[in-house]
Amino acid sequence: MDAVNKSQIREYLIELSMEPHMAGLERDEYLAKWIESEWNAAGLDSVKVEGYSMLLDYPNKDKPNYVTVVDKNGEIVYQSHYKEEGVDDPNFVNAFNAYSKNGTAEGLPVYVNFGTIEDFQFLKDTFGEEITQDKICLARYGAIYRGNKAENAYQFGCSGLVIFMDPSTVAREGTDEEHVFPNTFWMPGTAVQRGSLSMSDGDPLTPNWPSMDNAYRLDEADREAYLPKIQVQPIGYTDAEQILNKMAGDAAPAEWQGGLNITYKIGGNFTDAYEGCKITIEVNNMLQQRVSSNVIGIIYGEVEPDRYVMLGNHRDAWGFGAVDPSSGTAQLMEVVRVLGEKKKTGWRPRRTMMFLSWGAEEFSLCGSREFVEQYEIELSERGVGYVNTDICMVGPILYPTASPTLGDLIVEATKDVTSPVNDDESYYDFWKKWSEAGENFAPEVSPFVGAGSDHATFLFYAGVPVMDIMFEADEKLYPDMSGYPAYHTGFETFDLVDKVYDPGFKVFGACSQLNLRLGLELAESEKLPITLENYADVMEDGMVTLEENGVLNTLE
Repeated sequence: MDAVNKSQIREYLIELSMEPHMAGLERDEYLAKWIESEWNAAGLDSVKVEGYSMLLDYPNKDKPNYVTVVDKNGEIVYQSHYKEEGVDDPNFVNAFNAYSKNGTAEGLPVYVNFGTIEDFQFLKDTFGEEITQDKICLARYGAIYRGNKAENAYQFGCSGLVIFMDPSTVAREGTDEEHVFPNTFWMPGTAVQRGSLSMSDGDPLTPNWPSMDNAYRLDEADREAYLPKIQVQPIGYTDAEQILNKMAGDAAPAEWQGGLNITYKIGGNFTDAYEGCKITIEVNNMLQQRVSSNVIGIIYGEVEPDRYVMLGNHRDAWGFGAVDPSSGTAQLMEVVRVLGEKKKTGWRPRRTMMFLSWGAEEFSLCGSREFVEQYEIELSERGVGYVNTDICMVGPILYPTASPTLGDLIVEATKDVTSPVNDDESYYDFWKKWSEAGENFAPEVSPFVGAGSDHATFLFYAGVPVMDIMFEADEKLYPDMSGYPAYHTGFETFDLVDKVYDPGFKVFGACSQLNLRLGLELAESEKLPITLENYADVMEDGMVTLEENGVLNTLE
């Protein structure tokens, strides 16, 4: 554990977040080769780069996407930013949602809160189903996956969807300059969250089979089942305000009100001053088949080489990606370096350890999905466990999730990890003090790992138990905070991490130590450290929940 070097992790992050590196583009493929070189230098037994040709989506640099308010004469009243103000890198991607339908949608605006089914149903029940028919719907980011927002909008008849970042989630302390980045981690008004809308994991052209060179691929008509059917475009809250403040209609419910200094209205029309106006969404994205590469590094086991302990993280980012995913990649690089040094002394783990850098995760877990589809039988029969760290840290508090069989390992492992506050105490001690629970301290390791990162296909497709590690914001200081404000924006930079989130890289050190400790326990224990009875407990609790909610009755 003491061999983990925080300064080295910082150096890794500088390289990883130096330039934008979207999947399939030159910089991300360069980083794949760089990781291959670093892992070879560390002394791994085998390192290879394996790519898949997949259907990816990119904005058109020469024809940016816009959300525009136009008057009855077709004149522009207001037009959105196509990327963040102050982000000047020529390779930084314009704002877009991958796999949106191309073309132009138009209509009158309707505010749909978070765009959940419940939100749309409320509008239908209150105002009639015509309230969203052929309208441009505006939804806040949050509550559900953006792809579900797009699907819900389509099902309820919206002609297009605008998804906006709201100050209630990304600028809670105010929108003045001193309250936002670079002075804090809260976001300025032109920050825009990019992201995929795909409703299936992996390459949309090869659902449930690997994208090998000679594999059958869906044609344009068949793949429509997996891709959005309306135009969708993200914007920041500066742009959102200029649309919302022109909308008429009833005031939205209190719980639908956001963080802008206006009354959020349902809409369905514009105010008298903007009578005759409409909104257009112009999407000019480009679907392209491109190769995105995985990097696979291996230290072969001495006693059980046919049993695989896997640690992984994706590499591609929508922009600079200093948090997502490069914080996870940087700590993984350090785990490999430390184990490489140990291997040079003659050490070898009992079981094979595999280190995995995924490509094209941001498009819908593509790299890991294709890998598992290709090697499904081998992984399902030989996989001991997979430890995923998509985002290493956006705060000091560990909120782990794990398959029930592996969940007991995490809390005990933190006793061997250094506190980010005091080098003389363990993370467990820090965690216990923070909880203020005293001797009743019993941190939860949730068995509900979700499906939002690269662990998903290992668990739900190949049946390999998983752990997902992330250090998050202190909920006592920032209650009900989900994720982090800079997520997928142009401000997710090295400076944000180095100056705001983790000066000194102390949380990074704890993250890397925890990955190292868990990986070694899975690889070195003479008896596999799994607890099968935990699965029975979770299943029993699940059946009780289904029964209490009347679900079982509907199955009879």
